[in-house]
Amino acid sequence: VRLCMSGGINEPRDGIALAVWALLTHPEALVDCRGDESLWRNACEELFRWISPVATSTRQTTADAEVSGITIPAGALVAAVISSANRDERRWSHPDRYDLHRKEGTHLAFSTGPHVCLGAWLGRSTVRVAVQHLFHRLPGLHLRDAAGVEIRGFEFRGPVRMDVAW
Repeated sequence: VRLCMSGGINEPRDGIALAVWALLTHPEALVDCRGDESLWRNACEELFRWISPVATSTRQTTADAEVSGITIPAGALVAAVISSANRDERRWSHPDRYDLHRKEGTHLAFSTGPHVCLGAWLGRSTVRVAVQHLFHRLPGLHLRDAAGVEIRGFEFRGPVRMDVAW
């Protein structure tokens, strides 16, 4: 319960802010979302891939493992860099591009397998609903200074400040 509560603070906040920033800096994507309500989900999922609000996932190996010719001993701490995996050019075409029409499958922003985020559904829904309602209620929302938005953080990533007006 403690993990679910703490996980529900930073990540949704950063996810909402990042999704708003992504759509305001990609006006064609925002136009597409406004024209087709089903694309709000794509817009958020692509944001999670493009700039993962949680950038790393640290685990401890339970047995010796080999990765790309490197042996990792049992008991070693390993930090999977999710944000890097979500931009792997072997997996994604034009990985540095925000593209809400991307058809390449799922990302790792909420992890996978036995370590998948238990709050993934709630996190996804929270970000999508908040962003969708924000843009419906404030149709003239725009960035005051797009160049002044600084995305920062290693473990948790989000804008330090984002000045908007409507």
